[in-house]
Amino acid sequence: MKTKELVYRNDIGNIVTTSLMVAEKYGKDHISVLNTINRMIEEENKELEEYELDAEYGELWKYFEKSGYTDDEGRMFVIYEITQDGFEILVDEYEDLIMKEVFIKEFKKLHPPLFRYQQEITDVKQVEAVLCKFDSNTEDDRQFKKAAFNELNFRARIIRLLQTEISELKVKLDIYNPKTLLDHVN
Repeated sequence: MKTKELVYRNDIGNIVTTSLMVAEKYGKDHISVLNTINRMIEEENKELEEYELDAEYGELWKYFEKSGYTDDEGRMFVIYEITQDGFEILVDEYEDLIMKEVFIKEFKKLHPPLFRYQQEITDVKQVEAVLCKFDSNTEDDRQFKKAAFNELNFRARIIRLLQTEISELKVKLDIYNPKTLLDHVN
């Protein structure tokens, strides 16, 4: 795990920072940052439970990935990898706006153009320009392709989770369906 860089691409291509880096740059204890993240996740989970929704409906699990790191003495510690969205939610509780801007600029440097401007790609020429990137083999375009595929894989995982949940709900509905109940009684 890279912890020396402010923002970096992790092993699966996501652009992240770490809870350790946030603690260091904001002058906080790492345990305090971990506690803040854990509290936010717990609060969201409680809210989801109130509405009887599964954790997949929450947002924070997408932004904070629990991981580990080993210090210079060989000890293992918990760390979170944090996306830009997670970072912005987390540091809303801190007051250093200049440091927030530094982090955000670093995140933006690593984001490929497609995802920075995806809402604006509507014109045929814009779509053709994006498709040309997939034919190119420059380093920037390879990073662009990797990010695009990572985003598509992420969205595919979400779809699979939703499909599983739909299947589970269908089974539950079938159990409570009066026709099905009568079939089981007879």
